[in-house]
Amino acid sequence: MPSSLARLLIRRTRVNPALNRVPRLDDNRGNLMAGAKAEICDLTPRDIQICERVGAELAVRGVAFAGLDIIGDYLTEGA
Repeated sequence: MPSSLARLLIRRTRVNPALNRVPRLDDNRGNLMAGAKAEICDLTPRDIQICERVGAELAVRGVAFAGLDIIGDYLTEGA
């Protein structure tokens, strides 16, 4: 995966295809409204591991849908 920000959507512990947000060459923001390009990307083994752990906890808390932001191998944000 290129240097970018991946958004993963979890729905009832099922991970949907990841959205890779690739910044413009002249900008470092991965925000789509700032001009980043959206690409569907494959999940890495680390992405799957993060989603399984977070998804299980979200299910316990009754959260049926969530978006996770992952940079490299690290979860950076969830909503």
